[in-house]
Amino acid sequence: HAMKSGVLSLRVPVSQLAKVWEDHSQQQRSTATTATGRSNEDLLVLWGRRRFGKAATRLAKPKDPIILILDGLDEAGNQREAIMSWLKHHVRHRENSQIFKGILVTFRYPEVSNRSGLLRLGFSFLEIEPLSLKDVVKAARNSGQEW
Repeated sequence: HAMKSGVLSLRVPVSQLAKVWEDHSQQQRSTATTATGRSNEDLLVLWGRRRFGKAATRLAKPKDPIILILDGLDEAGNQREAIMSWLKHHVRHRENSQIFKGILVTFRYPEVSNRSGLLRLGFSFLEIEPLSLKDVVKAARNSGQEW
């Protein structure tokens, strides 16, 4: 009988994505396999392999669409430009690849460069105010869990 397809959410810490890209770029430069030092492999698949092993190859052609949550764009460090370039590619080709049903990007500090780059890609913004210590304590007490 037919399986109902769904939507998967995948949270990817941008700090980990940046580290994977940095390591991969260094490896490409040291082995001189490409003239540019860049890889044709998708950054998300590279991250997934490091995180999930061989099972990550399914990220390249997932059975169900993915809502990608890139958590912490402000933590990209020196790899911010590479990650924004990768993100731009996926946003522009989203209709063709049909991998991502949606992309959610979080960042803590409203840097103008992050915001303007994402606006040009068609992202919308929702600003969430941080919780006060009093709100955190109240939420913890109301959760019914032991803290």
